Amino acid sequence: MAKPELQLTIHGDVPNSFWQELKQQLEECYQRLPTLDLEVVQVCLLDTVKRLRQFLVAEQAELGIASPLGEEFLALHDAWHVVPRITICHERLAEVPHLVSLGAIRQQAAHSILHGSPEYYVFKLSRNVVEKGQERGLAPVALQHLLYYVAIAVKDYEVVRLLVTHGYVDCQAALTFHQLEASDEDRLAWRLARLNPAARLICLTSQLKLMLSIRPLVA
Repeated sequence: MAKPELQLTIHGDVPNSFWQELKQQLEECYQRLPTLDLEVVQVCLLDTVKRLRQFLVAEQAELGIASPLGEEFLALHDAWHVVPRITICHERLAEVPHLVSLGAIRQQAAHSILHGSPEYYVFKLSRNVVEKGQERGLAPVALQHLLYYVAIAVKDYEVVRLLVTHGYVDCQAALTFHQLEASDEDRLAWRLARLNPAARLICLTSQLKLMLSIRPLVA
């Protein structure tokens, strides 16, 4: 089975050894998974969390993206530029155990196979949904955030199911256990959100991503 071409861009001082290991892991993943007609995958590497944040903010402004940045995730996937793209921060992955980082990397590879075109990332709220939301005190921006978190939860479920079906169980279990640990940022987010109904709903909806990711591991 032909593997997709990996097109690399680097921002900052990313060690070549990191790229070589990442490339090996991605190629192994694409060899095992059914890549269908996937021809090209862009790989964007950044050295620090600060540079990642700057990169995502610039992309959000340039493309008019309304959804959250996603900078809290270990790795990211999108298709804003038509072809699938995996974005990885060296500093962020260096903070977690190797098996956890493998789980995150393999999830992005699976996303590029299953969700490698723009229609998986562009969502438009209907007028009826906006009106119903306003009746319940939810502004359009809040509805957009809710839709975003529901969408990434469903996509992550599909990704983990694909990976588990093809034998990637240990790394997905390790990643799940890592994500189950509440961080200081998680606790702060809940304290700030719990007294505001709309913010509380968004915060709770964001947990669907983890809940649905667990499902294929226990089915």
